[in-house]
Amino acid sequence: MAFLSRVDSLRGVERFARANPHLLPHL
Repeated sequence: MAFLSRVDSLRGVERFARANPHLLPHL
């Protein structure tokens, strides 16, 4: 369960980065 929750968090971060590229210039 912890692994799945971690994967969901990574997906959330990736979605956020794609939605707000100007906030994460290093990506």
